[in-house]
Amino acid sequence: MDNSGFGTTNISFTSHIEPLNNDGATSDTYKICIDGIWYFQKRPKPQYIEHPHYLAAFEKEFSIGSTLNHPNIVTYLKKEQDDNGVYLLTEYVDGWNLKEFIEKNPLYFKYKDHRQKFTEQLLSALEYLHNHKILHLDLKPENIMISYVGLDVKLIDLGFSYSSGHLYQTIGKTNEYAAPEQLSENNTSINQCTDIYGFGMILLYIFTQSTNKNLISKIPQPYKDCAEKCLQQHPAHRFQQTGEVKAFLKKKLLERKILKIFWIVFALFFAILIVLSLLEVFSDQLPTQEVSHSKFRPFIYIRNAIFMFALAVSINYFKKRKQSRKNTINR
Repeated sequence: MDNSGFGTTNISFTSHIEPLNNDGATSDTYKICIDGIWYFQKRPKPQYIEHPHYLAAFEKEFSIGSTLNHPNIVTYLKKEQDDNGVYLLTEYVDGWNLKEFIEKNPLYFKYKDHRQKFTEQLLSALEYLHNHKILHLDLKPENIMISYVGLDVKLIDLGFSYSSGHLYQTIGKTNEYAAPEQLSENNTSINQCTDIYGFGMILLYIFTQSTNKNLISKIPQPYKDCAEKCLQQHPAHRFQQTGEVKAFLKKKLLERKILKIFWIVFALFFAILIVLSLLEVFSDQLPTQEVSHSKFRPFIYIRNAIFMFALAVSINYFKKRKQSRKNTINR
């Protein structure tokens, strides 16, 4: 297909159209069935059908979206025109947006594996965009879909995205989730850090169902430390690349797994200490002719060695952890 111009559509094979939530500022959206397959259709609102700026914005959105191929980003399929004007067709994501999903499944993100899957998939989509020199710039729950099958992430709506080479950038925002540089009059300083701020707001939302940054203390670790750094006021104090966010979370989650193993081993050592102590007490209560203290002396040495080793490892671990947390947050 030639993506550079508008084609014509034979509407005879369109069997069903359902309006979707049309609260968008500039577009109306529909669920449309063509040849037995459901698609998502997006059109400019009637007042913008002939507006050159918004037509250029549609051209830009399709130009960007049609070049992308990622399992966690919606697939842009066609840009067409009919009697009602220009429209875009994308794959239809059969699922909920993130806001709807949390309302229906309020306990979902209480589980560690669910948190990890969601953040990994969303960061993978963002990293892919950034590697292609594209900024999303409108990360919010309504633009993140969760599929019915598999509960996978699909990032949608590139209407406000940025990519160099387009005259009409239509750099937009949703104020509740926008980075400080997006809210300033001069928003030319946007970069990857702007989307990273948006990711921090999504972390805040999935754990608190709020955009109130005063609730950040309610986020479980290591996502709390991650969100704090993502949400720094100045872009230079945030993670500078999506890969840094991925690496940070991977490292911290691994450390927590190691810590869990450490405490299991520590508990085992402690149990051994109790057993050895009981053996020592037992030896003291036996008549001297029945037992020699020298036989239990090795157990005492082993017990003391285990105790000193566990104490040294604990002190060293918590020192490193404290230093690591200091280095995480740039105030």
